[in-house]
Amino acid sequence: MGRPGDPACWGTGYHYSAVLMPVVFAAFVDALSRPGPARHAPAASVALPALLLPQYPLWQLTQPATWRTEARLTTARRLMDRIPDGATIAASNRLVPQLTDRTEVSVFALPGSRPDPQWIIDDTGQPQSRPIPADQERRLLAEVRNNGYRTAADDDGYVLLQRLPRDARGGAGCAGCTAAWGRGQCTSRSITPVRSSSPPPSARRRRINSK
Repeated sequence: MGRPGDPACWGTGYHYSAVLMPVVFAAFVDALSRPGPARHAPAASVALPALLLPQYPLWQLTQPATWRTEARLTTARRLMDRIPDGATIAASNRLVPQLTDRTEVSVFALPGSRPDPQWIIDDTGQPQSRPIPADQERRLLAEVRNNGYRTAADDDGYVLLQRLPRDARGGAGCAGCTAAWGRGQCTSRSITPVRSSSPPPSARRRRINSK
C-alpha cells in the first residue's frame, strides 16, 4: 500500500497506463457502434487527448531540450565507461539502467544491496530522496570514501569510487559499512578494525608454552 502523502504512489507520474489501453480502445469501438451521442465520440477522442497531452511525458518530444544531450550526461557516460564489464557496482538510481547490460549493479544505499561492491558511482549534483534522504546519502558516501574505497573520479557532480585491495585498505574493507545501508547510515563502529601485525595473545602464550 502506498503512503497517504506520497505523490509517487497516488499521482500519475510513476504509473503505467499501457495495460489499460486495449480496454479503453475496445470500449471506444463499442461506443462508436451504438446510436445516439456516441456519434460525437471521434471528435471528443481527438480534442480530449490534445488538451491532456501537455500533462504527460509524450509532450516532452515537442520540446527542443529533449533532443539535446546535457554536458552532465556526457560526463556520466564517460565515468561509467571506466567501469569494466562484469564488475560489481552500486550506482545512483538514475544510473542503474545504464549499467545493467554489462555489470552486476545494485542501487547505492538501497537496503539489501550487494555489500562491498568493486565500484560505486553516485550523482551528488542532483541527488534523489530515494532510497534514502540526500543528506544521509552524502554521509554514507563520505564513510565509504574513508573506509576501503579510493576516489577514481570526481567530475561535474558525479563521484566514482573504486574498492581498494584488502592489503591496501585502512581496515578490513567496507562490508560492514555497506551493510549499514539498510539503516540509511554507516558508522565507523561497523568497520572491522585493522589487524595488528603482532600475533594475538593466545598465539604468544602457545609459543611461550612450547619452549
